[in-house]
Amino acid sequence: MSSHKNIPHYRLTPQTRNGIVTVDLSRYEDYSRHVVVEPHRDDHFTLLALQSGRIELSVDFEPVTITTPTFFLIAPEQIHQLVGMTDAVGWLVNVETGVFPDDLRVAIDHYLRAPLPLEKDPPAIPHVFSLLRMADELRAGTANGFVDKAIQSVVLSVVSLGLSLGESNVPATYPVGRNGSLYRQFKVLLEQHYRTWKQTSVYAASLAISASHLNDTVKAVSGWTVSAHIQTRNILEAKRMLYTTDLTAGEIGFALGYEDPVYFGKLFKKHTQLTPQGFRAKFRE
Repeated sequence: MSSHKNIPHYRLTPQTRNGIVTVDLSRYEDYSRHVVVEPHRDDHFTLLALQSGRIELSVDFEPVTITTPTFFLIAPEQIHQLVGMTDAVGWLVNVETGVFPDDLRVAIDHYLRAPLPLEKDPPAIPHVFSLLRMADELRAGTANGFVDKAIQSVVLSVVSLGLSLGESNVPATYPVGRNGSLYRQFKVLLEQHYRTWKQTSVYAASLAISASHLNDTVKAVSGWTVSAHIQTRNILEAKRMLYTTDLTAGEIGFALGYEDPVYFGKLFKKHTQLTPQGFRAKFRE
């Protein structure tokens, strides 16, 4: 495989406390440990909680503009870069993947992949940022296992509170019980097998349920069918490969389990409004 772009991959800073790093955006330049204005990947979540100002990003080749007050989550392995930041007040929180419990992962996976305005209860919004300041002050103190656990609890509370203050498309509670667990299991399988498993029935068989049950559950939790999730994940990987390698569109399609290059090209254009060649030309400028 010929590499066109060497995308840096970063781990959490040694400053982490129990899997969490909190950064006041007003001091971000003092903290920044790598070049954020160039495309890169992280092995952890990055939560942006913006209270005022403006942040512009590119995340997996899509422009993202964050205005106030808003939550936004960058997931592990997403290719992202900072495009611009103007008078930003708020917090950046790096979180190891194991910190979020499964039920909360279901919610953040769906509702924080796009900027989530915090608008349901304006008087409660300042509490979100007060809690993040508390977590930051605790982190600055003496290392202690109980304090580290408290920091983790505060950050988890902030995420739940932020979801509760989100716009009306976020339900009052995130999916719990069997539906939430099943959705999470499906997402794990999808990440492991998206290149080879293209049928709903294959995922359903692995979970020992019917294809219709899996599809109904996934759609109820996420709003998307299983097939939509499969296609979206493959197209995302295709975009990453078009950017980071010199493989042809046909070779990329084959690597992702699509033996017919014509079908793959049509599927890619359906999702991106660009041909694979057009996408590569646009983002390699």
